[in-house]
Amino acid sequence: MRRVRRFRKAGAHSRHAVFHSGADTLDSFGHRGGPPVNLALRRGDRAVPPEEAEKILESAEYGFLSLVSDDEYPYAVPVSFAVVGKSAYIHCAPEGRKIDMVSRNPRASLCAVARAETVPEKFTVRYDSAVAFGRITVCSDACEKRFGLRALAEKYCPGLSSEAGAYIESALSRTAVLRFDFDGISGKRNSVPDNLHRK
Repeated sequence: MRRVRRFRKAGAHSRHAVFHSGADTLDSFGHRGGPPVNLALRRGDRAVPPEEAEKILESAEYGFLSLVSDDEYPYAVPVSFAVVGKSAYIHCAPEGRKIDMVSRNPRASLCAVARAETVPEKFTVRYDSAVAFGRITVCSDACEKRFGLRALAEKYCPGLSSEAGAYIESALSRTAVLRFDFDGISGKRNSVPDNLHRK
């Protein structure tokens, strides 16, 4: 994972569910951060710090990418993704609805649940969840496309580095890579003790 870490963006979190994504800071690819986003939760007792929300998002197996459509309907699609710093890399076909929508409006959100366990005796669910808001860029630089696909391979295919490298090269020209830069992130946790019983 050493290779992934060196591409992490600079930027400090606040103690609340709000962060600046580094508007005055350039990452290794020269991308500039976006504006702050206020993501304060109604249930503040279940809110987690942004750093913890990032960990929740990073550990989730999949998420739902929500885009802005032209037909007044929300458009959410399940995606595999890999978090690197304050960005998430997503791969898709170079043509299709996602690419068309992102080209017209790059604003998006990414929602994921890292844990969900029903606690029937308390009529509730034990869960960790996170939602990030930001903007999507279609990666045009071949080096960044490789980097994003490598991050995905390290998450979903650990231990297959050499095989993944060969596969990435063979698929590079027919694969689009999206970089979702976070403007803000919030996390929510419902921790229910295991020893609770119906009263």
